[in-house]
Amino acid sequence: MLILRGVQTGMDRYNRPIYGPASQVTAECFWLPLSSTEDTAAAEQYMTGYRVQWPARFAAQIRGCDAIELPIGEFEVDGKPLVHPSMGALGGFVVANVKEVTG
Repeated sequence: MLILRGVQTGMDRYNRPIYGPASQVTAECFWLPLSSTEDTAAAEQYMTGYRVQWPARFAAQIRGCDAIELPIGEFEVDGKPLVHPSMGALGGFVVANVKEVTG
């Protein structure tokens, strides 16, 4: 998984943030398909969702406004990623729903 986040590089003359190229953080993960729906009224638009899980040590590095690149495509984080505690060696894992909209 590659976490893509635009980095704030300054402010414009209206005091709004200016973002530069996305920074990239790599993490091992796995994903499970959730759903895929079609909106025929919106020119055959497809919305596909997955649940992605990765070690908790990356918890602070992902936000709801980030994008995630997986081997199957690029997705937006949908909602707030949550930490699932565990007694194992990894110290738990983070769970996030991601979505892709095409069409």
